Amino acid sequence: MDLDEVRAAHSARLRALDPLLPDAPPLPDGTLLSADLGATRAVGMATIDRLPADTPEAEAVLADQATRGDWEHSATVTVPSRDTLLVEPLVQHGFTPSVATAVRSGRCAPTRTTSSPRRPACTWSR
Repeated sequence: MDLDEVRAAHSARLRALDPLLPDAPPLPDGTLLSADLGATRAVGMATIDRLPADTPEAEAVLADQATRGDWEHSATVTVPSRDTLLVEPLVQHGFTPSVATAVRSGRCAPTRTTSSPRRPACTWSR
C-alpha cells in the first residue's frame, strides 16, 4: 500500500459520510506504518526529527517543529529533564509530559565503568 492509496481511501470514506467534504490533503513525507490483524487494519505515518544538543537557538527550532501539522496529529518529544530551556516552547504549544524518566540516587553497583563524568548506571532488583 502506498501513501496515495491511503489518502484516496480515507477521502472516499469521509466523502461517504459527508459528500461536501473536500479530498484529504497530501500526506507529509514520512514512513508509512501499517498493521493487519484479521479483518482489522490500521495505517499511520511516522516522522523522526533529531535535534543535536549543541544546536544554536534550540528553543526556536523546537517551537517551529511544534507548530507543524494540526491538532489532529500527535507527537512524542524526548527532552532531558534538566534541559529546562526546551520546556517553555513545548508548554506554549500545548505539550504536556506523559512519561518521566529520572535518576534515583542511592547505593547501587555500577553496571559498567566508563571514563565519562556521568554517574554510573545502576541495576535495581527486588
